[in-house]
Amino acid sequence: MDNLFKKTLWIIGNVIFILILIFSLTIGFFFIKSKINGEAPNIGGNKMYVVLTGSMVPVFEPGSIVIAREIKADQIVPNDIVAFKDPRDTSKLITHRVVQVNQNNGSLSFVTKGDANDSEDPFVVPADNLTGKVNYWVPYAGYILQFSKSSTGIKLFLIIIPGSLFILGQLLKIIKILKEEKRRKQEVKNKGIMS
Repeated sequence: MDNLFKKTLWIIGNVIFILILIFSLTIGFFFIKSKINGEAPNIGGNKMYVVLTGSMVPVFEPGSIVIAREIKADQIVPNDIVAFKDPRDTSKLITHRVVQVNQNNGSLSFVTKGDANDSEDPFVVPADNLTGKVNYWVPYAGYILQFSKSSTGIKLFLIIIPGSLFILGQLLKIIKILKEEKRRKQEVKNKGIMS
């Protein structure tokens, strides 16, 4: 029973090691790709953005990651949280709640507001400025995302973490082999004493 438990733990450890390694390499790939392209990391049509201000507190805090999925503008309804390019400066991205949907001559626009703000945004968001509807957010994970875009972060996610996990896995295998060898020597010694 003891060997079965140890073997199960060893298998679980290896599976966890492989999953962490795959996760690290995948995330690292998408972060490097996003840095090269100058765009937000995009995994399976979901873009990740880091929240920089407190305009949506208490829904999400600064430093959170919001995950926005591309969606057709005509599917947006009031109360949806959307990510969009600021109409005054399209290099700036904002994530606010839609409070009103306007339709004029077949074109859509949106009135938005940050939950923590006292008033609506001082502009109307054209449908073309939408980058996605926010479906999920992860508190404070944005700090990790920002760090991962730095040269130190890239080294950490692509080299140090996977390398450390690989070395740890190899050390665990060596320890297992040494313990097995010690057990075998003890069995041989015990057999010698008995005869």
